[in-house]
Amino acid sequence: MASESERQTVQGGHAKSFAEEALRLSGDELAVVTAEHPTDPFRPQVKILTDRTGAMIEEPVLANTWERDSRGEHPYAVVEAVDPESVDIDPLKFL
Repeated sequence: MASESERQTVQGGHAKSFAEEALRLSGDELAVVTAEHPTDPFRPQVKILTDRTGAMIEEPVLANTWERDSRGEHPYAVVEAVDPESVDIDPLKFL
């Protein structure tokens, strides 16, 4: 679950759906939402479209941001919503 500061960073303290948004993840990857978590809107399922440098990856990676790794940490976390036009991504193309 996102911390309170993560939640405020992501949407200024207001509940928000990420559908049709581009998202920046904790590793600087860009992703789009493919499904929302039923109880935690801050942990959607995403399709990762770019690597850490911003280069488009050949085959987008599907990731559940609510899943934890072997250390009990979330390897993918939503940092912020990004205007898809500013990064030249059409979220609907990847659904």
